[in-house]
Amino acid sequence: MTSVLIASGLITGGAAFSFTLFFRRGKILSDRRWNVAAKILSLIFAACFVLRLAMTDVFYETEALVGIFSKGLNFLLVALRALTQMCVLALVLAPWFKFRAVKNIVAYAVPAVYFVDMVLFRQNVYAFVGAVSLPTFGFREVQFAVECVLAFSLGLCELAKRLRERDFDFSRKNILYTFALGAFYLVFAAHGSTLFNLFGGKLGAINNLMSPAHIFMLAFTALMIVVGYIFLRRYDADFKYFVLTSAAVACFMHFWYYYAFPLGFTNLPLHLCHAAITLMLLSFVLKNRAVFAFNYLVNVTGAIFALLLPDTEAQLTSELGMHYFNGHMLLVVLPILAVALGVFPRPKIKDVGYCIAVFTGYFLVVAVLNAWLVNYEPSVNYFFMNGDNLVKHLAFAVGWKNNYIWTFNIGELTFNIYYVYWIAMYVGFIVLIFLLWWIYEGMYRVADHHAMLHGILVEQRQRKKQLKELLDGRAVSEPLNPEGADMISIKHFSKIYSGSSVKSVDDLSLEIRGGEVYGFLGHNGAGKSTTIKSLVGIQTITSGTIEVCGYDISKQPLKAKLNIGYVSDNHAVYEQLTGREYINYVADLYLVSKEDREKRIDKYVRMFNLVDAIDKEIKGYSHGMKQKIVVIASLIHNPKVWVLDEPLTGLDPASSYQIKECMREHADNGNIVFFSSHVIEVVEKICDKICIIAKGKLVGEWKISELAEQGVTLEELYMKYVYLAASTATDVKAVAEDGADA
Repeated sequence: MTSVLIASGLITGGAAFSFTLFFRRGKILSDRRWNVAAKILSLIFAACFVLRLAMTDVFYETEALVGIFSKGLNFLLVALRALTQMCVLALVLAPWFKFRAVKNIVAYAVPAVYFVDMVLFRQNVYAFVGAVSLPTFGFREVQFAVECVLAFSLGLCELAKRLRERDFDFSRKNILYTFALGAFYLVFAAHGSTLFNLFGGKLGAINNLMSPAHIFMLAFTALMIVVGYIFLRRYDADFKYFVLTSAAVACFMHFWYYYAFPLGFTNLPLHLCHAAITLMLLSFVLKNRAVFAFNYLVNVTGAIFALLLPDTEAQLTSELGMHYFNGHMLLVVLPILAVALGVFPRPKIKDVGYCIAVFTGYFLVVAVLNAWLVNYEPSVNYFFMNGDNLVKHLAFAVGWKNNYIWTFNIGELTFNIYYVYWIAMYVGFIVLIFLLWWIYEGMYRVADHHAMLHGILVEQRQRKKQLKELLDGRAVSEPLNPEGADMISIKHFSKIYSGSSVKSVDDLSLEIRGGEVYGFLGHNGAGKSTTIKSLVGIQTITSGTIEVCGYDISKQPLKAKLNIGYVSDNHAVYEQLTGREYINYVADLYLVSKEDREKRIDKYVRMFNLVDAIDKEIKGYSHGMKQKIVVIASLIHNPKVWVLDEPLTGLDPASSYQIKECMREHADNGNIVFFSSHVIEVVEKICDKICIIAKGKLVGEWKISELAEQGVTLEELYMKYVYLAASTATDVKAVAEDGADA
């Protein structure tokens, strides 16, 4: 029989190999048709393998290599079974994913492993049925023979495809990825009895709460979530989906090894977690959001409860123990990772309602089946509704179960309804679902922050790499543009906010030199605050560049910001701090020495008449006092560029005068003062130069002294350009050209 099988396999595989190698050309078998054929063949192979899953495999009862064969042969078969499972998983998944590593397993491992399976065909079949001889050639032999020949042929087809296309990659990276994937498949696809077959099942009962075996089971589940997230987060969505789907298929294979048909009343897959194995596979394979949401909210709840309070007396390394542990662990791990990694969207609160409705239907069906089937088999106990699995851990529920029973007969059948106990179970499970939802929300808030920080770190690394290339050997502390060390340079700056197609600022270009007080004028919504927020690095730039003292605000943000003092239009401060504490906090951020900060605090506190208020909490300050504290904080590091957004709004005359004097003094010391304002008289009095912006476009730029020589007031200029552009449908571009000619 073995010789016939090997000959059949070699002939079939050789034919497939030759066809793929020599005739897979043009219209005969295009790439698209090849992919379709490969997918169909993978489904046929999967169906063939499922038949083997549905039947008993006595070899799994081998304990510590003691079984129907010698220890050496038993060891070989244990290893071969694990490798065969790896190959099965690769064969089923390879046509559906474009990852080279899984196709490597099909091309190189599958033919070799299944050839050995064919060589040891007689031993494999004996191991299935637990006999050393078979009187007839039956269904088990036919199934495994078809599986071997089909797998061997598919593997040779993939190998031939590579030979024909000379598509070989033996790089170190490719080899490592292939071995890593193979190891992953071995761990998750190998049946649960592998450890039992090799070492026996004496590690420890997992139902002894907080025993070493139970603690290991819980800790390993948590570790899988953390490690899986950290490892997979850096990869793209397709790879994440591939890995999680592989694990879901492996979990399905692992689970169904324990079952054999025909099923009896007691081992139908009606326990919540048993049905969840199949539902999880369907949710990943079909990418069905509704099925996934049920798994995510309902089945994970049940699996967590099963891990916390195991209902099996099996040892951890026994066949049943590993079956129990692996299934429930992956039911918890895979849905959580799928949402955390973005493979599936986070279920919304409406999904909770949908899941509860489906669970209610399941609960009612199982309740009826429990009450009915127990007449035929007393051990029927689906969802633990008839047994004492829960009450032995929850002593307070014993009375609910034993004292409140509604009994009635239908014909010769007796139905026992534990109505209080069942209602308590149902309500308790619903509460657990909402509790899990609350835990999920907390976990994903943490994950969001972690992802954001990770994204920032990646962006910073990329920015640093680009900066080094632009600096061309110069130190990263040097400005990108050394010639702009005493100026603000804005070149072709544009800004479009997310969700909008309109440019808030459109192609703005300015140059502002040291020693100037520069006024930035425009109507409400003209783009002044947008420009200022991008200048100080609060928001991103859509296009163009902004340089501060030669430092690019996008590429060298920290260096640029160290040269900026900023007064916002809302004087936001930490009001629970005193004025002095807040200023010292800002000084710490800018690394200002103790001597310099004390000198400047003393100077500005006296200048702004805050001597009596500086050590009081800011929440008791007036609007003007808060503005003054913000001004002092913005000057504490003596910035080369001082940016103020509407600094005089809402201030009394005395406060306005003090801030204007401070602005003039700072510019006279060779620094830049750049501010926006609606108060034209103030701008005209203290500014050296001004520009006007309307509807996001620069209208023009003027020196105050030249306007005075021409006898043009700033108010007239403003009304001519800004009012015209803002209040009519006049083309701003034409207005801007007119302003440039003025």
